[in-house]
Parts: sequence; structure tokens; C-alpha cells
Amino acid sequence: MKKKLPKKLKTSIKIIALILLAVFLIFPLPYRIEIPGGVKSLNESIEVSGHKAPVKADGGFYLPTVKTAPANVSLLIYNIFDRYADIHPSYSREQALSKRQQDEIISQMQMRVSENIAIWEAFRLARKPIDFEYGGAYVTDLASRSSFRNVLRPLDLITHVDGQGFESSEEMYEYIKKQEVGAPVKLQYQREVNGEKVEQTAEGNYIKLDNGATGIGVTLVEKTRLLSEPHVSINVGEVSGPSGGLLFTLDIYSKLAGRDLTQGRKVTGSASIALGGAVWPVGGIRQKVIAAERQEMDVFFVYDDGTTQNSNNYIQAKNTAEWLHSDMSIVPINTVRDAVEYLEGQGTAWLEGSDKKSL
Repeated sequence: MKKKLPKKLKTSIKIIALILLAVFLIFPLPYRIEIPGGVKSLNESIEVSGHKAPVKADGGFYLPTVKTAPANVSLLIYNIFDRYADIHPSYSREQALSKRQQDEIISQMQMRVSENIAIWEAFRLARKPIDFEYGGAYVTDLASRSSFRNVLRPLDLITHVDGQGFESSEEMYEYIKKQEVGAPVKLQYQREVNGEKVEQTAEGNYIKLDNGATGIGVTLVEKTRLLSEPHVSINVGEVSGPSGGLLFTLDIYSKLAGRDLTQGRKVTGSASIALGGAVWPVGGIRQKVIAAERQEMDVFFVYDDGTTQNSNNYIQAKNTAEWLHSDMSIVPINTVRDAVEYLEGQGTAWLEGSDKKSL
């Protein structure tokens, strides 16, 4: 005759099993999962005072998004069979929180810079006056050899070096490069403490960077305030990073110039923008194309480096669209002007109805 387990022991075993199962399914793993997000209408997210969106019904510019989440066992198992998801290695548990916070800070600052460049380039395209006021440079990262490694933090705002102010970050870099390695350096910076900006100083030494130049081992992002009329405000919620730069520029330009570039088409894409109008590659292209296809977008602009490598954003977008059997036009560009010419019907891609590069 088999011995029965005591009732209390059975209950304890069940509780332990449930706890172990919960830990197994919820416990974070050193991976992150990227899946397609949605699209945001920029007609509603960008306001140009006194200028309404000159678009037909359903037409307009839309920003595609990607959702990112830390993986646990249950999500990992589910997404292994999800053809729309990408799984990437992440950081150790000890690094994950601080690294995630740092990445979020950097991404937010990249968004600010992207918005300012987009406004600047849109005004330039519309031939309207605009100027900017330099306000220092935000710290985003510090090299392990930097004298300021354990002193400065991300979002500290450097305003002076050795008591000298500057009109741009480029001017600051040029000053630093002329100094001798090992010489003392004094930084003046602002740190936000309990919602207030506090002036502080830090002393260290100039170091030799990996490229051989003199530096301080600090990665910076320029802080500028645009001086323009009409006023432009951009609010896309929790979206961050530089990848909306191209779409921001097109939408603002369309409103400033009073020109309906979309002509009833749903236009989207993903590329960062630089001063001068050049566009650059970004991440998450595959998920963004899928998000755009789900929302029945008509045009998707993407950076093309001219190669056939899988790392080329255009190749990634084109292959994904073909895999989805999408009839969305994948349009390769190198500048914001390429995108404007395509939309106005001046580029070869528009005339041929293909995804060949507009020239």
C-alpha cells in the first residue's frame, strides 16, 4: 500500500512549485525584445503657430514606432515564434537599470537635438529667417580614463572650460584640442538639483583620446534654443531618439510653406537629419516598415548608403516590404531635398513608380 503524503506537505510542494514557475516566467533575462509599434500622426503632434496642416483627408505625415521591452522566459518563448519580433542581447542584471536609465537620457537628448535640427532645416527650405542661441553642452557619457568619470553625470550642462565661454560646441572642441595632454582643466557646469539649476565646478586633466587628439573624455550634446517666428512645438509623447528627424522636417516645411506635399498619401519613413539637410541611418527599420504596413501607409522614406549590404537601411526596408508582399513605396534618399522632390513628382522614383533612388 502506497504511503500518502501529508496534506500540509502537499500544499507546501504546490506553493513552492507555483513560486518557482512564477520566478521562471517573470525573472528577467539578458535579452531585449523589439516589436513593431504603431504610427503617430504628425498633423496633430506638430503645431506651427498660425499655420494649419494643408493636407487632404487621410493624407499627412506619420511617425512609425518600435516597442522595446526587457525579456523574461515567457516573453522569450512567445517571441521566438513571432516573425515580427527581434531579440537582442542586453546587459547583466547589475548593469541593466543604470544602463537603461542612461540610454533613456541620451535618447531624450537626441530627440531634442533632432527636433531643433528639423525646425532649422524646415525654415531653411521655406526660406524663412531663423537663428539660434547656444546654451552649453549636455554630458551624455564619460570615458573610463576621464578625470571627470566620478564627478560629472549625464545631463550635467557644461558652460565654460578654463573660465572661457563659447558660441558653439565646435568652438569648445577646437579650444580643447589645442591644450596639452596632462595639463590641468577646470569645468563650470550646471546640475539640476530638486528642480533647480545649481552652478558647480570640477577640476581634472586633459587626456589623450583614442584618435590621438587632446580631450577631456566626455561625450557631449549641444544645447541650443531656436529663435524663430512662427513658433513650432513638437509633442510626440513617449517617442524618443533621432529617427523622427526627416518626418519632422517634412511636416514643418509643409505647414510653413502652405504646401500639401502628401496629396492625400500617407507618408512615413525613418531617418535622422543633420544640419545641411543630409539624412542618416537609424535602427529598428524592419519593425517600422511592419508598423507602417499595418497602418496602410503609402510611402516609406529611408536612408540609402548605396551598398547592397544587409546593414543598409534601404535594403532592410525593401526586403521587409517584399517579405510582407507590401505595395507600399520604399523610397531611398540621402537628403531631405530628395524626399521633397519625390513628393512633388520631380524625382525618377515618382515618375517611374518604382523604388529606385530619386536623383
